[in-house]
Amino acid sequence: MMQLCRAERKKLINAEAKAEALGGAQQSGMTPGAIVAQQAKQNASLLEMEEKRMHKMKRRQEKELEQMLQFEFKMQEIQTERDKRMEIEKAKEEKRKREKEKRSKLAAEERRLKDLKKKAMEDAEE
Repeated sequence: MMQLCRAERKKLINAEAKAEALGGAQQSGMTPGAIVAQQAKQNASLLEMEEKRMHKMKRRQEKELEQMLQFEFKMQEIQTERDKRMEIEKAKEEKRKREKEKRSKLAAEERRLKDLKKKAMEDAEE
């Protein structure tokens, strides 16, 4: 920004020097005070433009940051929901497994009792 201002100032000074070399300040139509006033106005305009640009860039960055945060929150929410569903499914699977083992033990016990009765009947017949 400062370099831009310096470059503009240098242009104005060079233009003024050329005008004086060609015929003095009266031919250029501007007095040194008017040139300084014009420079100040240009500098103020440049500063204002730079401030607007910086403000716009800051708003854009804030918006991007907000979007990234929203995305991260959403992803975290999705992951939490996924983990919850996995835990529920795991609990259901463990319950099914325990029930299957229980049924299997009951069936084995029933077979054992049936075999004992059968053997007792055979022994009683003999």
